[in-house]
Amino acid sequence: MKRIYTIIVTIILTTLSARAQNNVGINNTNPDPSAALLIDTAASGPQGMLIPRMTQARRNAIASPATGLMLYQTDNNPGFYFYNGSAWAAVGGAGGATLDLLVTKTNNAQILSLANGTNTGDLVTFNNVVTSPTLGSYNTTTNEYTVGVSGLYMIQAVTRCEDHPTPTNTVPQFLFVDVDAAGIGSPNTIITDYPTITSSNLPAGSKGRGFTQVTLYLTAGQKVRILGLGANSSTATRPLLLNQSCKFMVVKL
Repeated sequence: MKRIYTIIVTIILTTLSARAQNNVGINNTNPDPSAALLIDTAASGPQGMLIPRMTQARRNAIASPATGLMLYQTDNNPGFYFYNGSAWAAVGGAGGATLDLLVTKTNNAQILSLANGTNTGDLVTFNNVVTSPTLGSYNTTTNEYTVGVSGLYMIQAVTRCEDHPTPTNTVPQFLFVDVDAAGIGSPNTIITDYPTITSSNLPAGSKGRGFTQVTLYLTAGQKVRILGLGANSSTATRPLLLNQSCKFMVVKL
């Protein structure tokens, strides 16, 4: 009888002890009370912790992910991602920046309209997606990047054209970032400096080029595209090159 009583008391005390401890220690019987989980590798040797690893397709197949859910994505911008309540967001790498889109031009050798005070900018097309967006999306038909996660973004675009047989007739390109297709007159459209460099002073193959880079805060759902004009009122640009030297890039800061 006494033995049975001792066993019952032991079970009760063990149960109460288990209920009192609200955290777990691995290789440690006394985890810090501020930690729900402590993994101690002091005795087991140099080790780390592996969280689930999967492709972007498997990540996107997770049904109703919980806010804060974290994993390591093995393709398409590999790295750590977490679900922020509305979309998957990359945990920033160096400098906290994430390249979310890089797309180049391999078709449609455009000749941009003259900058004559009347033309309001041609849509510059980019068709070859090099880095597929994971925070937003890119439509190769409308040539628009749609923001998926609100935040600070750096938008960059580069264009180049072939040289004109007469060097001084090689016209650079004037590029600007258009938000929500509002047009050049909108306060949301970022106007960059008009190129005025004399093309005859530049090396062959680099005389006609355009560049724009802006940093701005964008909210989820906004759309960004690149517009351009030939930087001359009377001389037309040469066709834009199709060798992927024309680029459109989006980086989330």
